[in-house]
Amino acid sequence: MSNGNSLYHVTLLTSFVFLVMSFFSPIGYSYCYILALFVITLIEVIMYYVRWGKEHGNFLDFEPIFLVIAMAMGFIFPLLIYAYDDSTAYYFSWGLDYSLNFFNKGACLTALGITSFMAGSLKPQKRNKNGSIRGNVSPKLNSNLLVIGLMLTLIFFIFLGGLERYQKIYHYEEDGGGGILTYIEVFIIAFAEVIIANECWNTLRDSKYKFFNKNIIFVIIVALLFAVVGNRTFALYIILPIAIFVASTKFKLSFSKFLIAIAIGAIVMIGFRFIRSGSGYNAELDWYYNIADIMIPNTTTYLACEIVDKSGITYGLSMLGGSILGAIPFSQSILKALTGIGGESTNSSSIFTLYLGSQSGTGTNFVSDPYLGFGSIGVFLIVFLSGYALNWARRRSRNSYYSLLVYLIFCGFAVYAVRSSLLFSIRFIFYAVITAYFNLKITKKCV
Repeated sequence: MSNGNSLYHVTLLTSFVFLVMSFFSPIGYSYCYILALFVITLIEVIMYYVRWGKEHGNFLDFEPIFLVIAMAMGFIFPLLIYAYDDSTAYYFSWGLDYSLNFFNKGACLTALGITSFMAGSLKPQKRNKNGSIRGNVSPKLNSNLLVIGLMLTLIFFIFLGGLERYQKIYHYEEDGGGGILTYIEVFIIAFAEVIIANECWNTLRDSKYKFFNKNIIFVIIVALLFAVVGNRTFALYIILPIAIFVASTKFKLSFSKFLIAIAIGAIVMIGFRFIRSGSGYNAELDWYYNIADIMIPNTTTYLACEIVDKSGITYGLSMLGGSILGAIPFSQSILKALTGIGGESTNSSSIFTLYLGSQSGTGTNFVSDPYLGFGSIGVFLIVFLSGYALNWARRRSRNSYYSLLVYLIFCGFAVYAVRSSLLFSIRFIFYAVITAYFNLKITKKCV
């Protein structure tokens, strides 16, 4: 048995242990119980990182980023905040009450999600035997039409007030309902991701190809435009695939440099948070105020446990809005007209927000979303399959254009995936693949 397979089986076994523990986690809060979960998970993560370093060399990739943020989201609050000041219990729920009986179970589910993701990523897969290029795609792809499409879509978005809307949202002047703007945003990201994929493909096929050309510079400008108005998430959708591709092909980030990059990235994101809200740094506030963006979604883990304990699982209904319905325009409206089932039932983030009674969006996370839908088994299976799918796309990305496209889209969600549904990227993959297909057909590069 190879070392890789051994680590896979160890991680899978740990996942099963956490799965069983999730059914019997003690009610309430136990520092020792949560600390034990953290230590075991941390050991698994360290072993995963050691293997990752030997196999890939570069740590600026989806899995290392995802795991750091997932560990921070799930364990900082119960071990470093609440443990030393229990008055912070409702700090990340806008002061609104929720049950404090599920801290232990929530931590166990987080540990289960992290180890399941690693197990899925580590699961052995068959290699492409001949290493041939798949998809009959030309060695050099043309992105001119995509750039024009992105430009026109962006202009239309700005004309409809898309950028102004974000400025209002972050100054608490409206509730964030986007309507048609939400669909336009998906196409903006789809165009940008396909352009990036084309340039990455051209670079992989031709070592002399200049990656940082006018097309890449244009999509970076689009990302910065979203960042300036406060939408850090959309900016990362575009920037991360570029950064990860460059790091994996041009230079390798060691673990120490990776940690420095994560720290710098966190500081930059916090800086953009201050800019978008129009407020400055307040030294009188506790340090954890500045990481509320990942602490608030963590609260939904406890909310999911409470809701399921009272009402049971939704059998996947709460996951439809973040996956299938999100990929089909107006499908949510059609579903409501036909069945009366609205977004308040098909979107876990809406369920958590309404349950808490918050005026602000509570969000969701990679654990609470599948737990609300299918319980502990759902967390294990859905997160495991997500890790497997990501690794599947990466392994084929150098020889399959569409695999490269899917992998790069995954990379764009390396940060956001922790505090959202892991299925949220489906809508972007769906439209990006369609966009790429028609671009290949129109430019006659699919032979």
